[in-house]
Amino acid sequence: MDRMGFSDGDEGWAKRIGPHPDIDSIEEADNNDEYCEILEDDGEEDRLVATAVHGGWMEYPTHKQSEYVADELDVTEWTCPGFSSGGGAFDRWHITSTDVHPDSFPELGKIADRGFEHCVSFHGFSEDGIAVGGDADKADREEMRDTINAYVGDDYDVYLADPDGPYAANSPENFCNWLTKDDNGIQLEVEWDARQDDWDTISEAAVDFYDVRI
Repeated sequence: MDRMGFSDGDEGWAKRIGPHPDIDSIEEADNNDEYCEILEDDGEEDRLVATAVHGGWMEYPTHKQSEYVADELDVTEWTCPGFSSGGGAFDRWHITSTDVHPDSFPELGKIADRGFEHCVSFHGFSEDGIAVGGDADKADREEMRDTINAYVGDDYDVYLADPDGPYAANSPENFCNWLTKDDNGIQLEVEWDARQDDWDTISEAAVDFYDVRI
């Protein structure tokens, strides 16, 4: 209390950033304006995990993208959809990828030490285009960029995220990197129009990219 500058009698509030412990479906989370954690995993898969920690209305429809990739390639999916019927799901539930920890995400804890070969993390941002980040080798990120570009054509600018910018996703503390045994994560930041009109096309490009790697 002293460290936070509080004294007896002071009032305050705490913001919960973590999944509801008793909700494990998108439908139930939506109906209850909640944030939940969903893990689809066979207990052995270690080739690829498809993720969307800001699913639901936070960065819609990234949870559909992680599901698409996982279903097409029969790999692990970890997604966290958050909802708020009055708006503001992003402000209510958003957590940065470097702050995600298994202590607060128990389903993630089940795969935290798996040592996947690859991880793809779907996100949305307010910038233009599609930014390819993560700590995977530059050659792999370039190939992901080129693969997506081949699918979307000239509709969007697909580019490598600035390694020193806010969407680099190259920190070892970013879960998309530490979920892999060699910091082999790729993070995709996708603009609004692309998420609304071509989320499945971008997902199919990711499937194409990983299909020859796993």
